[in-house]
Amino acid sequence: QSTSSGNLEPDWASIMTLCDLLKRRDKNMVSAKGAVALIKQKILDKNETVSLYGLLVLEACMKNCGSRIHQEVCERHFLNDLRDLSRVCHFAGCCDLWVFI
Repeated sequence: QSTSSGNLEPDWASIMTLCDLLKRRDKNMVSAKGAVALIKQKILDKNETVSLYGLLVLEACMKNCGSRIHQEVCERHFLNDLRDLSRVCHFAGCCDLWVFI
């Protein structure tokens, strides 16, 4: 919901709900690895809006969810995917991606 292409602006309520779920460390909730994998799918989406909102979700998770998310994002394969995306993207979100990296 937070990365829907139909959103005209970021859905901060759903983004912060995701952050709260990740901070709980409950085994029945989404794992950090699973969350980062889903966020990566959104960032790599061909729709520019979905990609941009995926970057916003990633930024919010990095700022609010702690070391478990940091460890997953710092994995070599995730960073390589972001680097590769930044080389081939042709939309306004590329600047945001370079700032994030």
